[in-house]
Amino acid sequence: MVCMTMAGMMAVQVETNDGTNAASPHVPVPVPDPLVEALNALPNGWQDNPVEALVSLVTDNAELALPLAVQMAQASIESGDCETALGLLDAVIGGVEADGDDPASLHKNTGAEPLAFRNPFETALYSHMNGPDRPVHPVPVEMFGAYYLRGWLSFETGLYEKAEQSLRTAAALNPTCCEPLFELAEIAKTRGDLDAFQTLTNRALAVAYTSGDLGRAYRSLAYLHAERADYDLALALCFYSMVYDPGSGAAWSELAFIRERTGKPLSEPSTDEIRSTLTANGIQLGASDAVMTVAASLAQDALASRQYEDALLACHILADVSRG
Repeated sequence: MVCMTMAGMMAVQVETNDGTNAASPHVPVPVPDPLVEALNALPNGWQDNPVEALVSLVTDNAELALPLAVQMAQASIESGDCETALGLLDAVIGGVEADGDDPASLHKNTGAEPLAFRNPFETALYSHMNGPDRPVHPVPVEMFGAYYLRGWLSFETGLYEKAEQSLRTAAALNPTCCEPLFELAEIAKTRGDLDAFQTLTNRALAVAYTSGDLGRAYRSLAYLHAERADYDLALALCFYSMVYDPGSGAAWSELAFIRERTGKPLSEPSTDEIRSTLTANGIQLGASDAVMTVAASLAQDALASRQYEDALLACHILADVSRG
């Protein structure tokens, strides 16, 4: 794992298992106005020991510390200081969870499932898949961001048990989000557990609502079936992934791997052949019925109620995934 800053982009580059580079995840976090007052109240020189300063802020106001911790951790990653980033995330998660009465606590005794969704589509998708009457305990979306970022960073620094624990919590907080599932699948891959890798990838595919996530899911399945020596299916999956993510170098790397394994030149199957191969193997074609149904319903309902931002989100999802 390599932590370094890209000039001009401020994105952390991480060397992945397939030799490609992946930028660190950026979790958008709103900064509350009172945060400025909280920062001004910290002792001079707090930047020299941000973890200690954050612990102090958690004690006084965990609600403000949570978004700050995620932002500070991202800044630390971008500067190459992964140790400080982990310390910040450990401090804020530990501080919030130590207070069972904190609204962000996952252990608050409400009798409902703690959940944190990033947008109205995810909320609607969860309700569609689990029923509208299921009790929910909303927690700040920054709590999901903190767990996911800690899990991602722990995995990339080789702390696999800590990564798995954090990512499972993130996946439970937002079952409609692919990213924790993809990272958990990568952990399964490092352990050689292809069955778990397949299960987690299929879970991600079932809720994927962006072309990028669909492309990644099909690439992951291509890797899986190449490892199982089912090269025709792996080939079809590789080319199908490029319908959704045509600029992916990882897909071409996987194709090169298949060519090396088979010792034969590769030819691209037709669209009908690809779809037939995937269907025959029980693999979902494109976004799931649930994703398409919820996006269409949200667009219609949001337009009728003049919630134009929600309508735009839903229409963008429909346009983005309607490729395959």
